[in-house]
Amino acid sequence: MDEKNDADKVDDVMLPGFRFHPTDEELVGFYLKKKIHQKPLPIELIKQVDIYKYEPWYLPKLAASGEKEWYFYCPRDRKYRNSVRGTKNTGIVSKGPKIPE
Repeated sequence: MDEKNDADKVDDVMLPGFRFHPTDEELVGFYLKKKIHQKPLPIELIKQVDIYKYEPWYLPKLAASGEKEWYFYCPRDRKYRNSVRGTKNTGIVSKGPKIPE
């Protein structure tokens, strides 16, 4: 039984792509899959942010980590309610919220 607890601890510590430059496969196969199944990670590496509400230059401050690349979970916004076409609006057009300090 102790071996199983040790294995669980190892899974909690070793995160795929931890340099935090994950591959597409790691993003989908590990991080997004855990998010969909509501299995939280021990640390928040990817924040849930509605990026459509912010100006692009505010996004680095909202990210959990990263210098040149940032990762966010974001609900997909649609241009029209019954359309598959996505919206391209940002805070410039929609007067989104100010950046939290």
